Amino acid sequence: MSDSNIHNQFELFPHGKRPEYHPNLSYLQPRTIRLQTEHIVGICLFLIITNVTCFCLGVRQGRGGGDSVSEDPKIVADIAAEPAIIVSSVPEKTEVFELPEELAAVPEPEPERVEVMQIKLPEEVVDDDKFTIQVASFKKDTSAQREASWLKDKGYETFVLRKGDYAIVTVGQFNQAAEAKNYSRRLSERYKDCLVRRF
Repeated sequence: MSDSNIHNQFELFPHGKRPEYHPNLSYLQPRTIRLQTEHIVGICLFLIITNVTCFCLGVRQGRGGGDSVSEDPKIVADIAAEPAIIVSSVPEKTEVFELPEELAAVPEPEPERVEVMQIKLPEEVVDDDKFTIQVASFKKDTSAQREASWLKDKGYETFVLRKGDYAIVTVGQFNQAAEAKNYSRRLSERYKDCLVRRF
């Protein structure tokens, strides 16, 4: 390499000059903090121990273990010896006012009459040992009556029973539950969930 080449390269990198300080751009210059691995591990351990300690103190305080009330007998005796202050919520002097005769003579309103709804019971009273097949239940009586009339047209013996807010459509009267279960197979095409129940 020639000396001229070396000289040309040094022109690109001026030496002996200090970099100029620009006070307006000082916030742009990076400030680095160099931490060693041991310092980072130590800081993490310190933070973990501090967090666990604060958590334990918070749990203790929350459970009431950190109450500041002392059980010292002298302090308890001093508190008991102090006279109690009684505050009355009733004023000492109360005035009684009498109502004018116009207001006192106002008749009390009569209680409103309430209509009592009568529920129709089934026409036939059936023994408790009888069974029937529940095929459907409806909120509206008209829907239940329509379904019962359709079943009667098909030749089935039907009953509409009221149970709470629902009208229950049942088919037949049977002495045994097994007999009702066998009969319910005839209805399984239209009614998938037939239920054998007591009358």
